[in-house]
Amino acid sequence: MFRRTLIAVSLAVLLASNTIADEGQPSHLRNETLIVARIGDSNAFTAYSKHSGKWSTHAFAEGATVVPVMGETLAAFKVSGESVTELVAVDKNGAWKTQKLPKPGSRTCTPVIGTDVAAFSIDGTVYGFSGLTGSWDTAPLSGPPQVAEDFAMVLSDDHICVFSGFTGSWAKSPALTVSK
Repeated sequence: MFRRTLIAVSLAVLLASNTIADEGQPSHLRNETLIVARIGDSNAFTAYSKHSGKWSTHAFAEGATVVPVMGETLAAFKVSGESVTELVAVDKNGAWKTQKLPKPGSRTCTPVIGTDVAAFSIDGTVYGFSGLTGSWDTAPLSGPPQVAEDFAMVLSDDHICVFSGFTGSWAKSPALTVSK
């Protein structure tokens, strides 16, 4: 009896987790707010938001390698290729938001993800995205971002810069060193 119950519970958990995709169906990721799926073999993705109740789609450049990464209220995309020109994320409402990069280039852009924020460090600039506000902001910082649930932080020799998921912007502390 115990063994049958254990098998039934295991099967129910496996089916409820949607980890098995039917043959020919696009793979997908989901969180508490969004479902993100690749459309076939293309470089296009679609996103559904429980807040808006709608699907929306974004097509990435041909030849780019694209991998979605999920927080709780957002999806951000790791993009690599010969000519990466923008960063891409989806907010809690399912809206696709892009941030143009100053120079296209051959690179890999990998997000560091928290519950409500994503941060990218590229060529001396840190880009922050808020899944709550759907906004991007940049700061000229060279350090790697540290990400918590609803904020990202970059430490320098004399400042702390924080990106807030609630405001969607960076804030720089006063100078933390004393000049002589």
